[in-house]
Amino acid sequence: MGVNQKFKSYLIKFFGCSSLLLIAILTFNLAIDPYGDFRLAEIKGINSEKVVAYRQGGRRKKANDIRHNSYDTIILGTSRAVYALNPQHSVFSERKVYNLGLTGTNMYEIYQAYQYTRQNQDLDVVIFSLDFLAFSNKRTVSGDFYKSRFSSKNNLFSKVTEFISLYKLEYSIETIQSNKQGKVLNEIGGFIEQESEDLEHRQAFDNILKNNFFSNQETYAGYTDSQQRLKLFREIVADCLANGIELRLFISPVHARHLEAMAIMELFPTFEQWKRDLVTIVKEEAERFNQTSPTFWDFSGYNNITTEAIPPRGDKTKMQWYLESSHYNRRLGNLLLDIVVRYPESVDDAPEDFGDLITVDNIEKHLTKIRHQQGLYRRNYTFEVAEVAKLFQQVNQEQSIKN
Repeated sequence: MGVNQKFKSYLIKFFGCSSLLLIAILTFNLAIDPYGDFRLAEIKGINSEKVVAYRQGGRRKKANDIRHNSYDTIILGTSRAVYALNPQHSVFSERKVYNLGLTGTNMYEIYQAYQYTRQNQDLDVVIFSLDFLAFSNKRTVSGDFYKSRFSSKNNLFSKVTEFISLYKLEYSIETIQSNKQGKVLNEIGGFIEQESEDLEHRQAFDNILKNNFFSNQETYAGYTDSQQRLKLFREIVADCLANGIELRLFISPVHARHLEAMAIMELFPTFEQWKRDLVTIVKEEAERFNQTSPTFWDFSGYNNITTEAIPPRGDKTKMQWYLESSHYNRRLGNLLLDIVVRYPESVDDAPEDFGDLITVDNIEKHLTKIRHQQGLYRRNYTFEVAEVAKLFQQVNQEQSIKN
């Protein structure tokens, strides 16, 4: 056999073996399906628990859930919705609900997720948890969005190339190992509870400001309002009104310390204008479609819940309503859902000062009320206000040294 023939024979064997290996990896990854992309077979103890599904943000799994399951109600929002709003709450007893909240998200992602859901589901109700941060121009597309079905950039070719990758093989192996060990994904219909018995709230309150909101350009440190993202909100409102989808809106109840952080960063006027813009959009779209305006609650502000006392440093006493200043817990989420979904029925255990219905007609009075409450908080909680200012100063000093 000549040299050329030997080389040709070698190449045939090499590419043949390589092809068989790639086919084996592809078949294995398809069968285990760690993100639930295809769901060809789900076997308990092998791959039924998609334990790595939220490793890169959870967008991929959520898009797959929307594609493969049936829902008539969705919850839109950011991580505040993900960690607090339970789709199996008793208020939804007659509905099929999915929590479509996305962590570290923005209005572009939320809009794309909504559009994908509209293509795959016959929706009756949309509950929209609104957060100031999602409307920032600096908030980039993150996590595994482009690998999810929410993105138009996701296609069959990208799926195939991924399913023959070694990292996908690692995730498949980890999925099997975790299932055999009895590990489960702590998730219910897109809702992930974050409660921890070991959480020191005071430290968590400090960390969320120091390591994120005071320093991260994608949060408050670089906040720039975006008319384009307001437009996307308008399009969701318009689509719901045009298609008979009941829309219920609310602004999340961040802790009062979080509002103080916004104030010290001189974002409070922008925050107020954002609220004005939202109620204006809601009214304009309702008038355009000759519909009654969707109910719109504002739970942000200074009230008996958002001013909850924070345990002293080193004390691991569990707070009733909050994880840290940005995120509230399931208990408060349940109360919110009771108020928002049951309206116009009253909720007996809801504090009278928690939440106001807002419209174009009452927004200025509402904002004035919050400013008054802010003044009372600053007089009654001087320590907390000083702590926020101290943290802000520390972050600025550290950044000055780095620069």
